[in-house]
Amino acid sequence: MTEPFVTLDRNVYQSLQRELQELRQQVADPKQQTEAAQRDSKQSLRTILDSVYDAIFIHDLNGTILDVNQKMLEMYGVSREEATGLSIQTDYSSPDNPLDRLPAIWQRVLDGESQLFEWKAKRPGDGSLFDVEVFLRCITLDGQDVILANVRDLRDRKQIERQWQESQQFLRLVIDNIPQLIFWKDRNSVYLGCNQNFAAVAGLDNSETISGKTDYDLPWTTEEADWYRQCDRGVMESGESQLHIIETQQQADGKQGWLDTNKIPLCDAEGNVVGILGTIEDITDRKKVEETLKQLNEELEARVEVRTAQLRENQAQLQRLSENIPGMIYTFRLNPDGTMSYPYVSSGVRAVFGLEPEQLHQDATLAFDRVHPEDIADLQRAIARSAQTLEAVENEFRLLLPSGEQKWVRVNSQPYSQPDGAILWYCSLLEISDRKAIEAALIESEAKYRRFVENANDLIWSFNLEGQLTYLSPQFQTLFGFEPSEFLGKPFIPLVHPDDLPRCEANLKQCLVTGERQGDVEFRHKCQDGSWRWVSSNVSPLKDENGNVIGFHGILKDIRDRKQAEEALAQSEAKFRRFVEDANDLIYSVTAEGIFTYLSPQIKAILGYEPSELLGQSIAHFTHPDDLPTAFAFNQRVFETVEKQEGLEVRVKHSDGSWRWISCNNSPIADAEGNCIAIQGIARDIRDRKAAEAQLREQEQFLRSIYDGAAKAIFVIEATKNKNFRYLGFNPVAEEFTGRANQQVEGKTPEEAFGREIGSALRQNYTRCLEAETAITYEDNNVFENDELWTLTTLAPLYDEQGKIYRLIGTAQDTTARKAAETQLQQKTQQLEQTLRELQRTQAQMLQNEKMSSLGQMVAGVAHEINNPINFIHGNLTHAGEYIQDLLELLDLYQHYYPDPPEELNCAIESLELEFLKEDLNKLLKSMRTGTDRIREIVLGLRNFARLDEAEFKAVNIHEGLDSTLMILQNRFRASENRPGIEVVKAYGNLPPIECYPGQLNQVFMNILLNAIDALEERDKKRTDREIEENPSQIRITTQVIVSRQMAKITISDNGPGIPKNLQNRIFDPFFTTKTVGQGTGLGLSISYQTVAEKHNGLLTCISSPGKGAQFTLQIPISQRTSLVIA
Repeated sequence: MTEPFVTLDRNVYQSLQRELQELRQQVADPKQQTEAAQRDSKQSLRTILDSVYDAIFIHDLNGTILDVNQKMLEMYGVSREEATGLSIQTDYSSPDNPLDRLPAIWQRVLDGESQLFEWKAKRPGDGSLFDVEVFLRCITLDGQDVILANVRDLRDRKQIERQWQESQQFLRLVIDNIPQLIFWKDRNSVYLGCNQNFAAVAGLDNSETISGKTDYDLPWTTEEADWYRQCDRGVMESGESQLHIIETQQQADGKQGWLDTNKIPLCDAEGNVVGILGTIEDITDRKKVEETLKQLNEELEARVEVRTAQLRENQAQLQRLSENIPGMIYTFRLNPDGTMSYPYVSSGVRAVFGLEPEQLHQDATLAFDRVHPEDIADLQRAIARSAQTLEAVENEFRLLLPSGEQKWVRVNSQPYSQPDGAILWYCSLLEISDRKAIEAALIESEAKYRRFVENANDLIWSFNLEGQLTYLSPQFQTLFGFEPSEFLGKPFIPLVHPDDLPRCEANLKQCLVTGERQGDVEFRHKCQDGSWRWVSSNVSPLKDENGNVIGFHGILKDIRDRKQAEEALAQSEAKFRRFVEDANDLIYSVTAEGIFTYLSPQIKAILGYEPSELLGQSIAHFTHPDDLPTAFAFNQRVFETVEKQEGLEVRVKHSDGSWRWISCNNSPIADAEGNCIAIQGIARDIRDRKAAEAQLREQEQFLRSIYDGAAKAIFVIEATKNKNFRYLGFNPVAEEFTGRANQQVEGKTPEEAFGREIGSALRQNYTRCLEAETAITYEDNNVFENDELWTLTTLAPLYDEQGKIYRLIGTAQDTTARKAAETQLQQKTQQLEQTLRELQRTQAQMLQNEKMSSLGQMVAGVAHEINNPINFIHGNLTHAGEYIQDLLELLDLYQHYYPDPPEELNCAIESLELEFLKEDLNKLLKSMRTGTDRIREIVLGLRNFARLDEAEFKAVNIHEGLDSTLMILQNRFRASENRPGIEVVKAYGNLPPIECYPGQLNQVFMNILLNAIDALEERDKKRTDREIEENPSQIRITTQVIVSRQMAKITISDNGPGIPKNLQNRIFDPFFTTKTVGQGTGLGLSISYQTVAEKHNGLLTCISSPGKGAQFTLQIPISQRTSLVIA
């Protein structure tokens, strides 16, 4: 069993209330209770049910629906007649819900527990599913026990909750894994939160408990707290950050230390300062490193001078070599900021560009100005692609010199990444104008041949005046499957669909009459497989030397794809019309002037207007004035580019006068010439998304301030299930540690970012965190940019909605100089922990003593107030009994001497049930006397308990203290509807008066007995009635004298579940408890042990075996006059 933190005044009060309530029930008139219950109004219940926002179900105890409210009918889409008589398990629940979950919940409700849980609900009509929150409780209506269910729709809340939870989880992982001390306050310098490291330094158990505290509530001195708050006001009033404030500090060993302090104002979305973020770091070791770096830089500068002289010699040799190479060689540099330069250009630039090398050194754009305007875009894209991939480039383009001369050149280049992030190309350029002239001639010849071939893709045909085919190109077989030779010399008529033949003959007749070419005619042509294919053919006359028509020829095209497209278009138009009418989004069209010409019916659901109200109206009438320029510019781009524009977000006025956010995509409606003449678009209600975005922006701004302002390295890694890792981001400190900018590592694997050796070691740690599925911390040693770095690194996994790890959050702290101080720090930490434990134990004992003192005064007062009236009642019961007995005797004498009273008196006697009344009066008086006796016993126990709670050390009867404690706990021992009773067995020995602190010893008895009761009740909840009957719960109390040691021995044992062996050696530790939050603090047995051992020079032990109960034994000296030390 586990120890509770006992609140005796509450237990005494509750016990007394129960006893008084039982007495009231014994003397209350049952008729009055029945009449009070009958005054409940059914009509008020109906009014309440139909006015609440949630759906309400009323079930019988078997789950059948008896009644519902109006909100339920609307939520589930059923009528009241359809709703009742069904079951919530089978008719209103998704089949995806666990089958055994609802019965288990139902049983707990029947046992008297209210239940709140989420559920997947179903609409009986269409079977659609949706998320709800259900609150079940058992109540009594009209004398009948029913189950009341409150059901709330959760669909709108789920999306926001997921985004909020992801943001909160990510934020908490980051700040708790930063080794730096971090805190944040509101404008009044009241703490809103901190990370775990700051909480530990501030003496708090966890970071949540700091909320609402000020610097005066923390273990700083008053002067320190005043200074901190003064600094806070300076930052918040100026609205500017105070970063890296370097300060000196005299340390305990006499050496000088350095601190790096940061204070950053926190602003809301409007830029108003709402609080402050602070960080603190000891940078003494870093200062020492800076001094060392300064010396190394001086040595490096000397070496650079020597190396520069060598480079000058190499450059002279390169100059002589480049002057004898055809064309030109050069280097081209592209800086991270987009500027460019030519660090080296050979003398060949004069012949190619007509420029001097010095001119390109001064202005790199001169070379690009001579690139042909039609080729400059391709050249720039090739440079950008090479800079990204670092691949060699071979490019050909034209130069257009100021003289008008045009040259073709070819450039071969190889890029190299520079330490400062720039890209340097080593290039060679050669003029290829002669080769290009030859290629142009070949291209022209090839174009002529290509035109002939492309024209031959269609079928070329001819036939004579008799309609006999005289020529068919090879495409005849491709299109229709026939060999051309099969139909040469034969009529063409069998190949034309009978329904289309008149149209073809009319076209031929018109060509024959006019002697001119006729336009295309469309008809169906027969294929070898018997199918018909749509074709289009023109026709021109074939004439002899005299101009007489001797036949016809033409070009035939396959138009089956076009015909299919036309048919699909017709079907698409019909489908689109249905889509427009049924779409959840608003579909509209407007003219160039912004006038609505069409609005789909969804305008009513989104903005509350009928379509007819806005047709002919301008968009300016209901668009927010601040958004109107953006909306007109968005539409103007559609008209100018004749291209679809997406993503316009504007506020529009609802019919109720409110403004709502919508998102629009607009597409052009073009005429035959391709000019945009109107706009058609689609709009979606995005107000929920906008609200969520605002909240996410605020969280992102807060997180970014921590991420960028932290003085420790933070890095984010993408992790996949196949153990592939890629970096997603480095904060500025991580860039400084590794010597690599965020852009250099983003999207790269560890090996790509740091090389195979370091990358492989990093990957092993990332894999270890991924497999462990929990945060890991380890020391790491790497060499970045020739500098060795020791870090204390923490990796924490981040989970997606499916519970899979998709990212790792890493933090790293420089620990190179801290290693030597770890041993000393550990010793100081142990001393601090010991001091803290002693302080906590002393504070808990002081609180307990104060509470016991207050309890004694309260109990004595309550006992006194109850004792006076109950003594009055008890004393008057004797006189009332005598008076009633005299009246009954007088009544008997009257009946003896007047046996035949008048009829009216007989009726009155029968109506009063006189004989029953005479018999019941004595029973009633006896019952009242029993009740007052019980109250007097309770009062006596309370007075004994109050009298014993004194600071005086005296000799007392231990049995009286045990009995008064048992009396106070009597309500916990009795059986009730929800729990079985607990049997108490007392085996008292012959104890002499014991010298002790009576109140403190009673508290020990109370703690041990309450722990036993809690353990037995918890076990009985899991047992069946038969198990309880076979082995009822029992507490046994024995006392005896150990003569050889002159000590009193008190044993309190139970037959409960016992205490596990791994917990038995910790049950007397302060703040150790196995109970849930709110049921125990872990101080009860700790204080009891101190009371017995330190205050009474005694011994408190525990013997327990799992399944066999627990036994607590107190051994206290009978007399301590010679050895007692009063605490």
